[in-house]
Amino acid sequence: MTPLHKALLHGQTNTVRHLLAKYPQCVNATDHAGRTPLHYAAADPNGEHMIKVLQKAGGDAFIDDKVSSKISVCTVPRETLVISQHGHTPFYYRTHGQRLNVRSMKDNAVMNQLMSGQLSRTLLQDLEEDIYDWIHTGNIGKLEELVLTGYADLLLGRNHEVEDADSIGFLEVLPQYQVKIVTKKAKIQAIHKAVETGNLRAVRLLTDRKKLALCRDSRGLSPLHKAIVFDRADIAKYLIRNYPHAVNAMDQKKRTPLHYAAAYRDGGYLYKMMRKSGADPNIYDCNGRPAKYYLKHPGEIDLSAMRLDTKAALKQVGYTSTHYVLHNRVAPSYLESSIQQWLRDGQLAKLEQLVLSG
Repeated sequence: MTPLHKALLHGQTNTVRHLLAKYPQCVNATDHAGRTPLHYAAADPNGEHMIKVLQKAGGDAFIDDKVSSKISVCTVPRETLVISQHGHTPFYYRTHGQRLNVRSMKDNAVMNQLMSGQLSRTLLQDLEEDIYDWIHTGNIGKLEELVLTGYADLLLGRNHEVEDADSIGFLEVLPQYQVKIVTKKAKIQAIHKAVETGNLRAVRLLTDRKKLALCRDSRGLSPLHKAIVFDRADIAKYLIRNYPHAVNAMDQKKRTPLHYAAAYRDGGYLYKMMRKSGADPNIYDCNGRPAKYYLKHPGEIDLSAMRLDTKAALKQVGYTSTHYVLHNRVAPSYLESSIQQWLRDGQLAKLEQLVLSG
């Protein structure tokens, strides 16, 4: 998904115009499903304006995506021929919007960015709007994901703001639900402690779900980040082999485990191993450096200093991952409307992802 797809998905009109003006060639770029930005705009019930903007910039209305559909045709008695139709043009989705659910894509995109550490301030504004919608539509699934990602405190005491019965019920049991959250946080802390101390057996036992391979500590490090930082090569190898989806997760400095592997002095073994597992060497960190840059400049990432910093952070009294995120990454006002939306929609799975992302 290109930046233009994402801007369109989140309704960022000014960003769309900027991208089209600066990078006009991206107007017909496709995502993993072969869809152009015009496919997205056509699937949006309120996308008429963006359709005009995209077409004016050269958006091609005759590009087929890669999504196939099957039609059953009765040819002779007792025999049915299944015909596959491959690809749809953008305007197919004007009348078949259910086949390209823009709202669901937006929700999933936001949560994926929270999990990977890529959520920007602009997208947090969209998340705020989502929370507001989810609360008032009773989207309990989204609200549970929000709680599980560490934002339960933002939902407490909001019963009076909603009328949806499901949302009210969820908010009423939230204090009890938080007990489960505490248990999950304890498990996350145990995973990170096991990585730090080099306890591979404990890591194997505790990371019994794919999502737990992305759980963050107070500094935004995933278990794989931390395994490299703490010189636990055996744990890093285990995580790469069993949870390859973690290789492109970002920490709070926008660095993936590959950035640290490039600076890790093992002759490039972990770096090559992650590359084979799908790690992207061209993701830029907060300094504008891709991972491959640190292969030639390993001294610019001081892993030993990071170990000391991480241990110091853990000693701070009352310092939790939630406090860190709210203070340094996410202003509560940016989350409130999204929390409300998740409450309305009942998005429990999304809330779980929020806890796991730290």
